[in-house]
Amino acid sequence: MRIVSRGTPVGRPLACALLAVIALATPAMAEEYAHPSGFKVTLPGNWKVEEGDVLTASDPAEEVVLAFFVVGDAETLEAALNALDQALSPFIQDVQAGEPEVTKVNGLDAVVVDGTGKIEGQAVEIGIGIFAKDGVACVVFGAAESAKYAKHKPAIEKIIHSVKK
Repeated sequence: MRIVSRGTPVGRPLACALLAVIALATPAMAEEYAHPSGFKVTLPGNWKVEEGDVLTASDPAEEVVLAFFVVGDAETLEAALNALDQALSPFIQDVQAGEPEVTKVNGLDAVVVDGTGKIEGQAVEIGIGIFAKDGVACVVFGAAESAKYAKHKPAIEKIIHSVKK
């Protein structure tokens, strides 16, 4: 196989090198994950994902950890907040939440909040989205070391805002 540019043949090694550069420059395709409840979240295609009752994901460098889970008996966002507190308290300590923003995301009632805490003694920054519809709530929780959070905040926010049902 030859690639021709202006009538000049380009060897296979150069063609392979060009394709490699294009592949590295192209962002990974996003992948959508669905929970049986109907909630869906979109994650970057190059993230490591483990599916189960709680979907967990991390970026390729493992600087961000993310959890996506559903609370089946949450009639209100406040009930979902209480369930979130119970689910996360064994893993994250000294949580200091910022001002919650009550909003709509993709037609869902939502509360989005940033905060700080500690995981295994390490200072972390967190982003949380809680979404409710039809008596069911979905939680997206993202955390990264405080020193690395700013770098990952846009990706975490994009993931939180990708939730739909």
